[in-house]
Amino acid sequence: MFFKKKNRGKDLLEKFSEATECRFEALPDDIEPDEVMKIYVRELENGKAAGYTPVIVVADDVFYNLINDRIKGGGGAQNYNRAYLSTDVSDGEEVLRRRYENAFFPDESEEMPEDEPFDVPSVKSFIGISKEELFDGEKLLLVRLPTTEPWRIFAWIPFGGWNECPPDTEIMSVAKYWYDKYGAVPALLSRDTLQFYVAAPVTDGTVANELAKEQFSFSPDIVYQGGVGSIDTLARSILYSNVWFFWWD
Repeated sequence: MFFKKKNRGKDLLEKFSEATECRFEALPDDIEPDEVMKIYVRELENGKAAGYTPVIVVADDVFYNLINDRIKGGGGAQNYNRAYLSTDVSDGEEVLRRRYENAFFPDESEEMPEDEPFDVPSVKSFIGISKEELFDGEKLLLVRLPTTEPWRIFAWIPFGGWNECPPDTEIMSVAKYWYDKYGAVPALLSRDTLQFYVAAPVTDGTVANELAKEQFSFSPDIVYQGGVGSIDTLARSILYSNVWFFWWD
C-alpha cells in the first residue's frame, strides 16, 4: 500500500488560518529575502488603498501553539480581536521610558576597542528568512489584516508576554509611538523575533543614538545576545536601515 506524503506546509497554513480566522498565503519555499521585501513593500502600498495591513509570518508549530492557546484563552478569535482593538495604546513613549529606567545597561568598558575594525552595514531586507536560515518545518506566510493601523496587528496575531518579551498591549503602544515618530511598521513575526519596516530610515546620528536606547530598553537581547554588543553599535546599525530587528530569548 502506498501512502500520500503529508503536505506539512499546507497543514500549517490551514492551522494558522483557522486559529486566527484570517486568510494566510504561503510564499515559495525557495524565495529570497530581497523578493520577500519587494512583495511586502508592494502589499504595504496596496493595503493603504484597500484598507489592510500586510504581515509576513515565519510559521512553525511552536508559533502556532502560542497563537492558538492565546486566542482560545481569550474566548476565540473574534473576542480576542475585539478586546485588543479596544485597548488604549497612547502610552508608548511612557512604556519605553519606564523600561529605560529599569534597564540594566552594558558596561561601556567591555565594548569593542576603538582600534578594531568597525563596519556596521545598514539593513535593507528582512533578517533570518533565507532558505538556508529557516529551521526545518518553518514556512513563510503572508497575511492581510483588516486594519489601516499597523500597530493593531497584534489584535489578530498574539505575540508577546513570554519570558522577557513585553506584553502585546505594550508592544502595540510602542509600535504606535514609533509609527507616529518614524513611520515604522511591524512587518514580520516569528516565534521569537519581531521586525519593523521603515520606508524612510533614520539618517541623523543623534536621532539614531536616542532610538538605540529605546530599542535596547524594548529588547535588551539584541545587544546582549544578538551579536550587536553595544548600544553604540546598535545606533550605527539603525542608520540608513529599512529594517529594525528585535529578538527575545
